[in-house]
Amino acid sequence: MFQQLRPNPTVYQLARKYHLDVSMFERAVNNGIQLKRLRIQHRMHPSISSLVTPHIYPDLIDHDSVWSYPPISGMTGNLFFLTHAYAEAEVSSSHLFPMESDLRSRKNYFEAEFILALCQRLLRQGCYSPHDITILATYSGQHFVFQELLQEAQYEDCKEVPCSVVDSYQGEENKIILLSLVRSNEAAKIGFLKIKNRVCVALSRAKWGLYMVGNMDSLRNGSTIWKKIEKVLKKQKAIGPELELQCPVHKQHIMKASHPSHFPVGGGCNMPCGEKMPCGHPCLIPCHSFDREHVILQCMVTTLKKMACGHSKEMACHLDPAGEKCKTRCPTRLKCGHKCGRKCHVSDDPYHIERFCEKACKRLCKDGHKCTEKCGIICPPCMEIIDRVLPCGHSEKLRCYMDVDDYVCMQKCSRTLPCGHPCRLKCSEACGECRYFVEKIILDCGHKIHAECSSLPSEGACTESCKRKLPCGHTCKNLCGDVCTIDCQVLVPYRGDIQSACDHKPKVPCCNSEAKMDPEELMDFCDARCSMVLPGCKHACKGKCGKCLGGRLHQECSEPCGRPLLCGHALELCAWQCQKNCPRKLKCTKMCLEMCDREPCNQPCPKKIKKCKHPCIGICGEPCPPICRICNPEELAEIQICRNETDQDPRFVYLPDCGHCIEVEEMDQYMKMEMEEIEMKKCPRCGKVIWSSVRYGNIIRQLYQDIAAVKEKVFGDLWQYKDDFLKSFQDLVQLSESDHLQTEFQALQTSAKSKVEQIEKFRNVSDAPIMINQFELVLFENQKKVLRKLDAAVQGHGDAIQARLVRRAKTIADRALSRTRGWNDWELKALAGEVARLQLFGLYWKLQKETANHEATEHIRKAEAPLLSLETFTDAMNEAVRRELDAASRICGESDISNHERIMILQVEIGWDLRLRYELSLQAMHLGQGLWYKCPNGHIYANWERIEAMQESKCNECDKDRRLGNG
Repeated sequence: MFQQLRPNPTVYQLARKYHLDVSMFERAVNNGIQLKRLRIQHRMHPSISSLVTPHIYPDLIDHDSVWSYPPISGMTGNLFFLTHAYAEAEVSSSHLFPMESDLRSRKNYFEAEFILALCQRLLRQGCYSPHDITILATYSGQHFVFQELLQEAQYEDCKEVPCSVVDSYQGEENKIILLSLVRSNEAAKIGFLKIKNRVCVALSRAKWGLYMVGNMDSLRNGSTIWKKIEKVLKKQKAIGPELELQCPVHKQHIMKASHPSHFPVGGGCNMPCGEKMPCGHPCLIPCHSFDREHVILQCMVTTLKKMACGHSKEMACHLDPAGEKCKTRCPTRLKCGHKCGRKCHVSDDPYHIERFCEKACKRLCKDGHKCTEKCGIICPPCMEIIDRVLPCGHSEKLRCYMDVDDYVCMQKCSRTLPCGHPCRLKCSEACGECRYFVEKIILDCGHKIHAECSSLPSEGACTESCKRKLPCGHTCKNLCGDVCTIDCQVLVPYRGDIQSACDHKPKVPCCNSEAKMDPEELMDFCDARCSMVLPGCKHACKGKCGKCLGGRLHQECSEPCGRPLLCGHALELCAWQCQKNCPRKLKCTKMCLEMCDREPCNQPCPKKIKKCKHPCIGICGEPCPPICRICNPEELAEIQICRNETDQDPRFVYLPDCGHCIEVEEMDQYMKMEMEEIEMKKCPRCGKVIWSSVRYGNIIRQLYQDIAAVKEKVFGDLWQYKDDFLKSFQDLVQLSESDHLQTEFQALQTSAKSKVEQIEKFRNVSDAPIMINQFELVLFENQKKVLRKLDAAVQGHGDAIQARLVRRAKTIADRALSRTRGWNDWELKALAGEVARLQLFGLYWKLQKETANHEATEHIRKAEAPLLSLETFTDAMNEAVRRELDAASRICGESDISNHERIMILQVEIGWDLRLRYELSLQAMHLGQGLWYKCPNGHIYANWERIEAMQESKCNECDKDRRLGNG
């Protein structure tokens, strides 16, 4: 057994370093253990066994049974070695065959084609089945060539013949073995064919016949074992450049084959068969050893046979005329005079009753146009387009079959109206009133307008500017056709003796230029730029002084933030773009923190490495890797994840977080791969989290958004927020019936309605997206409360005071509803203060108008200073004004107007919302301090405290325990 093939370890280095390819039996023999070997062989023909005796088995004896093996049909001997000089080739994909000893494989197309041709000859002898023959190859590359050739049609007979490599055929045998030795080169390198064990297995598999193809010169010069085998072959005259073939029919005819094309196709010789077939004709194919009785083979002699239709046709002898179609043309003439033209159809409408003539019709229409249908079809209406003159005199292109009297003329009318203008209707329509627009003079005002020719314009239709003068001397701003206004709205400097609360000199409508106004009312008309520095962002306010209430309630800042982000940039345009000389010229147009709209460029980076001036190995638009393909080849080879040998110039992407370089193709596939768990992507080499990468910026931003969406779950029951939002929305619908702020209530209702529709749409969906969070709920509640308090503040006053309060309330409501984000602390304080100030203004204006008492007037004057102040209305100011106004109202005999309770309720509610927003902000800021986990049911939850290793935590949704480890 130790002279057979050695074991083949899966890991090649174990065989080379630790000799794990040596069997236990061989180790015992090598250490001198006594053994006995069987000497009599019962497998091989004596001519074949002589190849391994005495070179491998010195005392092997043939059993009597092997002397009775039959000769191989179609061959002159049971053993032959065809030697040739066709060179071998190396298999390019050597990594496909890791079991080869030199990690490379070989192939020889000549040997493969010659052996398959020989195999076809043996199969066509008629006495061998595909399972009696085995094709052996000494290399996996050659085995692959055999499998490839067996797919071709010319080797159809050999597809069921077993094909194997020598290493896999140990312990097997077959009647006939066809062996391809593959190796053929001038350097006499024969690889493992010099190993006696493999030679022994290759030569000892055949029982009846062994036929080998190889380069004996290379084998003889590469190993001494093959020199001995060559001597045995020469002694038996079983080696040479040509293989002798014997015709099994004509025994005296010997042929020689040195090329696959030399094998006779019939398995015999090149002489014609000539045997009579059952039909009496001689066999015309070349000599064949199979089917000598001509049971399967068909007679190919051409004979004249009569078909069922009565016509005669030449065809092969074996064909049945009943199954053939007659191709003789039918000579019958049809009723129309044309010949039938069809092929013989005695069984298909032989009397030409069902089918019609398919020749082109030659009949003409009344205007001489040819019919476009077949001769046997009734002629359809003529579709030719011709010029016809209509009864109205117009010419029109009509179909030949159309009657001009029935056609409706669609051309423009050519008649002239009484006014002299041409008619603009169609010719077939009755002329009506003139619709031409002409310049006409309005008799009442003398202005000119463009009107229809048939119309009589009045002063009400005049669209010119009114030229009439108002009592104040200004020109009326309405249209000439409208009634002139009573109140002139031209802005003029205020001519009264009241100073605006903002100290500006605003322009007021002319009708109010001399009216008595208080400083607050006068400030509402101020359109000077506010320009005050906002407390939060330190930008100058761009609102108008009157709209900002003198700087007490600013509009939302629209300036770019400019503060550094977590990425280290300010809020600026993304700088990700291709190099100047890149042909693609890609560039991102988004802001730095937004999703890039520039697709990754795969063009090579045109830059040079600064140190060595060699070409960069990176990609256009990405950070250059610090490794050089020329200076650092070994380091570059180590960082490749899966080398693609067809890519001679692989490109790499540089990860700045860990400093590693990864092949672009592999990194692209990794980054696009979907993960079951929500977590940041990590470097494939070191496992460090990838926080920043230009090429994969969109993927990283999307992961940030996914994690942020998961973190929103910790704010509580999201459906509870949705239910609270729906309940709050229903309250808003009831409040929107206000007479004074109806427009503002409807605007808030419209903005919230789209959110309500989304909530209702996904109410019964288990994995519904997050459509409302607590920040949005708080913002909506604050906006609703502000409108409710403003609506309450304008109630219960006379018309004049109420009009002033409504105007101021609309300004505050506009500030509250125009928010695109939540309020910060100082904005909430300012808003709450202005709502409280508005409630006090109603009482202040009422007392100011009706009070003549000196002591009461003194209290009103003390309340006026903080009430008209341009500073934020604080709790202390609120308490002071309330105290002075309450004192003035008691002096005037009024009942104690307890606005104190309403004011404090408003402040407490708004203050509670402010504290809630502050707590939620802190909670959001500390989300990253906990540890995130995923329970067995897929729920995501977090532990807010730092927990020790091996401590247990529970999922809040399914109450599953999970033991936490160190990571």
